[in-house]
Amino acid sequence: MRKGFLRGVLILTAGSMLTRILGFVYRIYVVRLLGAEGIGLYEMVFPVVTLILVITTAGIPVAVAKLVADSSAQGRHREIAVIVHVSLALLALTGIVVPSALMYGASWFIPLAFSDPRVYWPFMALIPAVFLVSLSSVLRGYYQGINYMVPLAVGPLVEQITRFFAGITLVCWLLPYGLEFGAGALALAVVLGELAGLTVLVAFYWTNRPPALAREYGKPPGVTTVMKQLWHFSVPVTLARILASLMLSAKAIMIPQRLQLAGATVQQATQLYGAFSGMAMSLINFPTVITGSLSSVLLPTIASALTQKEYAALALRVNQAFKITVLTALPASVLFFFLAEPLTQVFFHSREAAVPLQWLAPGCIFLYLQQTTAGILYGMGKMGRLLGHSLFGNGVGLGLTYFLTAVPGFGIAGAALGVVVGAALTCFLNIIIIVRSMPIHFEWRGWLPQALAAAALMAGIVILLEPVLPLLVLVLAAGGFYLASLFALRALGRQDFLFR
Repeated sequence: MRKGFLRGVLILTAGSMLTRILGFVYRIYVVRLLGAEGIGLYEMVFPVVTLILVITTAGIPVAVAKLVADSSAQGRHREIAVIVHVSLALLALTGIVVPSALMYGASWFIPLAFSDPRVYWPFMALIPAVFLVSLSSVLRGYYQGINYMVPLAVGPLVEQITRFFAGITLVCWLLPYGLEFGAGALALAVVLGELAGLTVLVAFYWTNRPPALAREYGKPPGVTTVMKQLWHFSVPVTLARILASLMLSAKAIMIPQRLQLAGATVQQATQLYGAFSGMAMSLINFPTVITGSLSSVLLPTIASALTQKEYAALALRVNQAFKITVLTALPASVLFFFLAEPLTQVFFHSREAAVPLQWLAPGCIFLYLQQTTAGILYGMGKMGRLLGHSLFGNGVGLGLTYFLTAVPGFGIAGAALGVVVGAALTCFLNIIIIVRSMPIHFEWRGWLPQALAAAALMAGIVILLEPVLPLLVLVLAAGGFYLASLFALRALGRQDFLFR
C-alpha cells in the first residue's frame, strides 16, 4: 500500500491538478455569473465557516496522520484501527452538535458576525458541510498516515466534479431570485460535493481498512490512551488553524471596512475584496497543487524516517522537498508579476485583481515554502512550534494589512503585502527549527543559482514576447523555456526524476 516518496507526490499532484483545473474553470464561470459582489458575499461567509470547521475537527485529522504514520512504520495495525475508530466517533459527535447549534442560533449569530445581512442564505446552506468534512478529514488523515495517496487524489476529484455541475445548475436556477441566493447556491454545491467525496473515501476505506484483529505482540492501546495522544498532537494544530481562520475572518470583515476609509464605497470595497480573495488568491494558490501534495506526503515520510532512524533518507527527502518547492515558486512569481493584468482579464474579466496579484507574486516562494516546511514540522511532531510561528507571522501580516489597506496609496495592495510579509516570517522561523532539530545539511549550491538564472531568463522571454504572442502560447513558451533552461544549466537532471 505504501508508495515511494516521489511516486506519492506524483499521484497526489496528478489528482490535485485535475481537481484544481476543474475548480479553476468553475471559479471563472461562477465569477462571470455572479460578479465580484456575489463572490464577495460567498467569500465573506467561507472563512467563518472554515473557523467553525477547525473548531469542530479540533486538529484531529493531522494528529491521526501523525499517529497512524508512527504506528504503520512499526507494523502496529491494531493500534491504527483503534486510532481511526476513536477519531471517527469523536468527530461524528462534534459534527452533529456544532452545526445544530449554529443553525438554531443563526438569527442571532449572523448579524453579530457579518456587516452584510445578505450572507444569511450562503451561511445556512454551507453549515451541513461541517458534518461531512469532519468524517472525511479522519479518513484523509488515515490515508495520509499510511502514505496511500490514491483515495486522496480520487476523492477530491469526484467532489469537484459534483460541485462543478451542481454549482452551475444551482446558480443559474437561484440567481434570478437575488444575488444572495446565487451565493447560497455556491454554498449548497459545496455540501453536495463533500457528500460525493465522503462516499468515495468510505468506499476505499471499506476495502483498505486496518485489520482490527491482526495478530501482533502486545495489546493495542485503549481508548483513553488514544484520546490522550490525539489531544497531545491536535491541540496545537487546532490553535494554529483557529488562528489562521480567525485571520481570514478578520480580513473578510476588516479589509472592506478599511478600504472604505481609503475612499471606496461599500459596493466598491466588497468588489475589491472579492477581487483580492476570490480572484488574485485563486491564481496564487493554483501552483500549491504541487506544494500541497508535497506537504501531504512529507508528513508520513518524515515521521517514518524519524521513527526508524533513517537519517540519510530524511536528509534526501527534505532536500528534495525544498528543491521542488523553489523550482515551482520561481516561474509562478515571474508569470504572476509580469502578466498580472492579462491573466486576471482573461480568466475573470476583471482588471481590479491585477494589483493585488502583482504584489503577491514576489511572495510565492514564501507562501509555497510555508506549506512545505509545515509538512516537515508535522512529520517531526513539532506542532507547538508551528503554532508559535504562525501566531507571530500572521499577527505581523494582519497588522500591516490593517494599517496599509486604509492608506489611499496602497488600498487592496496593502492586504496583499500583509499576506507576503506574514508568510515570509513564518517560513523563515520554520526553516530555523528544521535546521536545528534534524541532522541534515541543505544542498542548494548545485541548483539554486542556476534556478534563479533560469527564472531571470524566463522573465526576459515574457517581457520580449508579450506584445506578439497570445497569452496561452506565451505562458506555455515561457514555461517550456524555463524548464529547458533548468536542464541546460544543470539545475535539473535525470536523477531528479527517479522514484526513490
